[in-house]
Amino acid sequence: MFRYRDAFQSKFYFDRLRQRNNIPFHWHYNILEAVIKNAYIVQQVQLLSDKTKAYDILDLGCGSGHVSMAIGRLNNARLIGFDLKVSRSTRINIHKYNLKNMLMRNPSKVQITRSSHIDFFLHTKQKFDIIIDNCSVTHFNTSPSNSISQGWRWIIENLDNYLKPGGNFISTTDVGTNQSFNSEFLKEADLLSSFIEFGWELKNIDKVQIDVETDILLSKFLDQIPSEYFLRLPPPDTLNNGVLGIIGFVASKEK
Repeated sequence: MFRYRDAFQSKFYFDRLRQRNNIPFHWHYNILEAVIKNAYIVQQVQLLSDKTKAYDILDLGCGSGHVSMAIGRLNNARLIGFDLKVSRSTRINIHKYNLKNMLMRNPSKVQITRSSHIDFFLHTKQKFDIIIDNCSVTHFNTSPSNSISQGWRWIIENLDNYLKPGGNFISTTDVGTNQSFNSEFLKEADLLSSFIEFGWELKNIDKVQIDVETDILLSKFLDQIPSEYFLRLPPPDTLNNGVLGIIGFVASKEK
């Protein structure tokens, strides 16, 4: 799981990244617990992307499209997102974003549809270079399936059918720390071992990259930050006798 040090590194990294690249971001998605996830996903896409080609990227449970728009500002990408809660204001913001990109001659484009996970995959024939998950799979089907949820079981068993050869799945999600099994907030070891069991290769687990300049600027400050895991209380009635942590990982399969 990510630690307090990772949380502050992520916040500093992501704020500087947004300022340098003129990326607008709503405050609701820039609080410390969210920015770890946002920064990890954006950073991993940056590390995996080849700037000389256009990438097809899918954003699972994209919400307002905030992460997709940030990725699009930084990469040559065609982004598709879906969420059951896509609002009229979200569609307007995406339209403005695409228009601004066109005027700025930025080839990236974001498209967002209203859909559930299963409905989207039932009706798409497209394959993607990168699929990202910002804690959406954890909540999409929480019925138990052995040591994980049915939502995660479906993703583990089927997602490679929607990835291009050499494609990557990037996820950052909440996990529980209680000893008893909870089918919504899984334990980190159970989730990662299930991916490995089905032949996925995992990398960059809970790893925040940081450049030398940032490391120098933060070194004295971070020495004062405790090394414990970044933990918080879950929503009421969702996790008995436990707290939540955050993990991040990149998964791929050999074709």
